[in-house]
Amino acid sequence: MLVPFVDPCLFIERFCSRLDFGTKAKSVENLATRLIQTMNRAWISIGRRPNGLCGAAILIAARVNGFRRSTSQIVRVVHTCEQTIRKRLNEFKATNMAQKTVEEIKKLEAAPLDKNDGE
Repeated sequence: MLVPFVDPCLFIERFCSRLDFGTKAKSVENLATRLIQTMNRAWISIGRRPNGLCGAAILIAARVNGFRRSTSQIVRVVHTCEQTIRKRLNEFKATNMAQKTVEEIKKLEAAPLDKNDGE
């Protein structure tokens, strides 16, 4: 049985709205979307459920934007387990994006979403 690929970016806005990022919500959403795109290019998203990918991307984006959301807060919103998010974070560490500083990542937020993100 073939399972269709579902783009995790479709869920980012809904999950972020439940985590109450206030005026920085769009920044968190945009960065999380960019991180998902990086995961797609690095083949991390293949064979993975979108919830875990979204959870990892939102956790990173929240921390870059100065929010201290815990993994358990993210888990409650995206409906996955902490171990899944930890696995996605470990997989993300192997990407070029993970090697960038917070300042470099913030510069990428202003760039159009279809750019290559330095991969």
